[in-house]
Amino acid sequence: MELIGNCPNCSREIKVTKEKGRNSRCPYCDEVFSIAKNMRVANSSRSVKQKHTGITSINPSDIKKNVEITGITIPFWPLTGFMLKWVFASIPSLVVIVTVILVISHLYKEYVSTLF
Repeated sequence: MELIGNCPNCSREIKVTKEKGRNSRCPYCDEVFSIAKNMRVANSSRSVKQKHTGITSINPSDIKKNVEITGITIPFWPLTGFMLKWVFASIPSLVVIVTVILVISHLYKEYVSTLF
């Protein structure tokens, strides 16, 4: 059975076959929606006004999509500013790492000097 309703995202009229299941996808904007009870059958008259669009939207978090990032375009100066912030943010961690190395080397030096 073919049903007619409007997409909740782009508001275009779309036809949906009921055999596909409860969820379908808009061919224009790729919005996923569920088939509602108040959608009209494709052969029925169009003179009856509908109170609702006939399609309810689905929560996007229910849809699993694979995303692959192929590139990022960042202008030069914002990228430079980001990199400088990254350098300055790494200074405290470098201080901690150098302190730990100095403490370990001091303890090793004291331990070796007591052996000889």
